[in-house]
Amino acid sequence: MVHEMLIIFSFLIVLSYIIEIVSKKIKIPSVIFLIAIGISIRIFFDTMKISLPDITLFLKIFGGISLLLVVLQGSMELKWSKEKNKTILKMFLMCILPMLTFSFLLAWFLNIKYETPFNTALINIIPFSIISSAIAIPAASLINDKNREEIVYESSFCDIIGIIFFDFVFQQRKNLFYQTEIFIAELIGIIILTILATVFIAWLLGFLKSKVRLIPIMAALVLVYEIAEYFALPGLIFIFVFGLFLGNMKKLSSIKFVSKIKPKQISGNTEEFYHIVTEIGFLTRSIFFLILGFYIKVTELLNLKSLLISAAILLFIYLIRAIYLFLLKVEIIPNIFYAPRGLVTILLFLYIPISFIMPQITISVVIQVVILSTLIMAVGPWIQNKNKPSVSEE
Repeated sequence: MVHEMLIIFSFLIVLSYIIEIVSKKIKIPSVIFLIAIGISIRIFFDTMKISLPDITLFLKIFGGISLLLVVLQGSMELKWSKEKNKTILKMFLMCILPMLTFSFLLAWFLNIKYETPFNTALINIIPFSIISSAIAIPAASLINDKNREEIVYESSFCDIIGIIFFDFVFQQRKNLFYQTEIFIAELIGIIILTILATVFIAWLLGFLKSKVRLIPIMAALVLVYEIAEYFALPGLIFIFVFGLFLGNMKKLSSIKFVSKIKPKQISGNTEEFYHIVTEIGFLTRSIFFLILGFYIKVTELLNLKSLLISAAILLFIYLIRAIYLFLLKVEIIPNIFYAPRGLVTILLFLYIPISFIMPQITISVVIQVVILSTLIMAVGPWIQNKNKPSVSEE
């Protein structure tokens, strides 16, 4: 049985790599194929009447690690300059304004239509407001650098702010003032932890000379992230800042404080560290989306009743997104398509206690929104490629 499992696992990873290459050629995000393979395996198991274990724990573990690595890799690729401050601010607003508008308007609608407590409706809706960087960032490699940079910023901000927003609402106490105090304390805590951990781990990257150093540093990174999450601190802020710090080390080396932590040695090891992050990220991401596909039940995917709700949610998502892209003067094409729901949406929904879940917002709705928004995202590269002027036109 061990040999068979290793053969299947190795085959799926090799297949994932082939899909990664082919997807760039045909301009279709690889996650769509990975999820489809997972669903196919699930159908095979159901057909053969093979008993299935509960894989929710594995989904959470690989989902959490994938999210960490995707945000880290994406932030390391971002090169900061004063000229980009306007873009960063735009994408921050592009993240937070649609998220708040979508969440509060839809929660208000559910509160009136189904007489559901507003806070309960908000808890159910927030997961749908968050763009998945684990899906958006890898898929953005198929479009031009400018749009890719915007999507990396926006989706990374969405993961971070969305989780903070959900945690704030979920832990709502009777005393709003006390809740706000706790929230501010948590933000101060993660800022302090981010500064200390970023400097220390970056210093380790330049200080350690052993041949085995990058994996221990990666483990230290995950350790700090998980400690932050354990104490209800938004650990993704640390990951995002750490990635930006490493990716822009050469520009920051002129700062007196940074010059004391061996910036040249850190810069020399950053490229190697980036390759490690990319390799491990590919592995964990492939496993996660295969597991996600395996987690999906075909009956849930084809549930027509929930499909109407899913369609309404998606219509609302893209309508609000189009409005804010226009108002903030961000390119509508292809950015409008890059709003997939995925990893965080599923993880937060699984986190909601059963007593808080609305009967209208089922796992079928969540799965359908994730799948359909991912399929819609696949249109982006095709549209941009179609509108790209030919050499003769230039």
